Amino acid sequence: MDIAIAALVGVFGMLIIMSNAVIIYRRIRYKSNESWVPIFGGLFLFIAFCLVPGQVPVYIKVLPFIIDWGCVPGMIHTFMFWKVIYPKWKREGKIK
Repeated sequence: MDIAIAALVGVFGMLIIMSNAVIIYRRIRYKSNESWVPIFGGLFLFIAFCLVPGQVPVYIKVLPFIIDWGCVPGMIHTFMFWKVIYPKWKREGKIK
């Protein structure tokens, strides 16, 4: 039963991670304006790894937070935008 729940939560997390990847690809390729889902994909996959019976190494458990755009990469991007790019655009008059 634990494996079934872990698999279900893991599949849900992977769907969110893949959705975030598609959204970022569309944003880069086609300049679309869709929103990515922060935190949830990595969190669900992390929970799935924790529910798996037996020992799962810690570096495997934290991997979802690194591969999901909505976690570490997206947060770094958001921080860089608001602290570096946005003030530069404001100084240059590109944004009022």
